[in-house]
Amino acid sequence: TASQKNTESKETVETGSIPATNRSSSGSLGGVASVTCFNCIHFSCHDRAARTDAKHPKAPKDEWEGAELRNGQTKCNNLLPLPGPPSITLENYKSVADRYMQVVWTLKGGHLTSSGSGSSQSTPSSFSVVFNDLKTLILRLAYNEALNVDTGGGGKESNFKLLVPMLALADFLLQAKGEKGGANSRTGLRSHSSLQRLLKAFIHYQSEEKSSIKGSFYPDFAFCATATLFVFGFDEWNKHLPTFVTGAMQYAELVEKNMVLNGSGAVSPKKRIKSPSNSESSQIDSTKDSTQTNRAAMKAGLLFLGVVNELHKSFRIVAAANDSDFARPIEIWYSSEISAIQSCEGLFSLFSKLQDMRIEDLKEYLLKKIE
Repeated sequence: TASQKNTESKETVETGSIPATNRSSSGSLGGVASVTCFNCIHFSCHDRAARTDAKHPKAPKDEWEGAELRNGQTKCNNLLPLPGPPSITLENYKSVADRYMQVVWTLKGGHLTSSGSGSSQSTPSSFSVVFNDLKTLILRLAYNEALNVDTGGGGKESNFKLLVPMLALADFLLQAKGEKGGANSRTGLRSHSSLQRLLKAFIHYQSEEKSSIKGSFYPDFAFCATATLFVFGFDEWNKHLPTFVTGAMQYAELVEKNMVLNGSGAVSPKKRIKSPSNSESSQIDSTKDSTQTNRAAMKAGLLFLGVVNELHKSFRIVAAANDSDFARPIEIWYSSEISAIQSCEGLFSLFSKLQDMRIEDLKEYLLKKIE
């Protein structure tokens, strides 16, 4: 990480994004799937190096060719802002966040408007694009999909750290959007209240006889579990965790019936490579019989909950140690940047142990109440 004392310098993480399609029972949403080696660089340092590369008299390079050389030969195409210390103002952060989102919208074939959304009312909000990117990353980890095939570098540990700036950006966009704009299952979420409504529908659906639910509404399990990070406090999450475990079981059934995607939905131009792991947590192969597919998806769903559960625990621990009466736990967590990254390093270590658990043991672990 380059060091600067300028209080307006903004630290960023070099990332690479590829297309993703998150098909669920509630519709289809094209987006991006981001990965990283978690190489950090100040925004101004990156810009200065890019200008130098472009003006090189013998071997000029474009912005990302030069960045790849400085990024350990790992491809990258964007800079994701870190929240940084209190000296970094919201305006400082917003300027780099806007640039990050502009690149994302370019990758999606659109452009960012002044309202922070896509180029038309039919496109998702910036929040929903980042939110789905976050969900896709956790799914990729849960399905044990190889992350380094997309960019040539970056493994699970570095991508667990990526959860910090992704959660921070999603929360920033959600708070900045406030209650403006509507939401529906196809254009994405645009407000805190729309997240609350979806979670209420998910919990109601799991508590009712499925035959009594009209139409073909199947709440997106992973989507709703991710939404709790922005809506639920720890006590509420702890209360509804058994409902989400039930949701993981139903999710596996929907995967088996080919009603939702088998895997994360991230599309790669390269053939995916399995990472060494036990059979239950390995990347799903569509040629497996239905029982194997069901159990593998069930394991992935429970591992997804394992990540969300540990993040909720981390939020609570940091909030309990903070005297603030007005800041939300997630905001307190990612504002303590170094501590948040360290907690994700611990989450990576725990996740490796969770992967080795049998499904029954993993369910028992998740359902063990935290007082």
